[in-house]
Amino acid sequence: MNNVWHVNSRISKEREEALGSLIDDDTPSVHDALLAEFRRLGESGVDILRNMASAADGARSAAASQMLEELESASPSLAVINFIERGERDLETGVKLISAAALPREDASSISRVLDSMAARVESLIEPDSGNMERCKAINRVMFHEYCFRGISEIEDEPGSVVIASVIRRRRGSPLALSIVYVLVAKRLGVNLDIVDMPGRVLVLCGDNAGENAPFYVDAFERGAFRHVDQILEILRKNDIEPERIWFEPLDDLQVLYLCCRVLAAQFEERAHKTRAGLFNRFVSAYEKQLGGTQWHP
Repeated sequence: MNNVWHVNSRISKEREEALGSLIDDDTPSVHDALLAEFRRLGESGVDILRNMASAADGARSAAASQMLEELESASPSLAVINFIERGERDLETGVKLISAAALPREDASSISRVLDSMAARVESLIEPDSGNMERCKAINRVMFHEYCFRGISEIEDEPGSVVIASVIRRRRGSPLALSIVYVLVAKRLGVNLDIVDMPGRVLVLCGDNAGENAPFYVDAFERGAFRHVDQILEILRKNDIEPERIWFEPLDDLQVLYLCCRVLAAQFEERAHKTRAGLFNRFVSAYEKQLGGTQWHP
């Protein structure tokens, strides 16, 4: 298999020391051969490089750090696993890395560019002292009317509905993906919104910074419909669902990225994409280790 995470390689201490003795050799042919070997070794190679990078030897440490970066940049899956294991929580960086690993043909670099453009358009529509509700109304206009983002039906639901690069290109996405786009646009405007995971629907949570309105929720799947707590409670009870307090608590970026990986793992499994399903199940496991000390369970 080509995926580095499916390589089951063992390496002797002698072999590891031999690789270490060459790590700071800047001869191009030696460098390229070493990089190929570390890539072939998969997880073992990554562990060796990490150990070298953290060692006291300045030259070897710097060379190992550089090679680790090269290995990561050449492998989207490795970039994701390193991002997770470092405990990184930046939502935008995370969805870019996940996009590259899930659907490599999609242009993950386009994500920030389109979000910047959307935010600039929203900013042109609002007054500097506008409250968060007015800012959200402007985001709704730009995102759902000018850029024409829409929710995707259950029939159409597939990995592209969660992969943000694909959602940006097609202007179609799941509630989770549309909520992520919404939050990232708002962040560019200085508005810190949160994502909440309700039964059957992911929503965006917003509190008005001027204190004029109680906290409210934005349903990005329904073109930015505003919903208040009593409305959500009514919907849940009509569906015979007894509300739980944890559903109303905001998720942090790590939890949101974990949800993305869980959904993608399930979708790839449903479509018998075994390699990608295995890869995203590995991401899920890595995130679960990071979340091990929390009480949150999706």
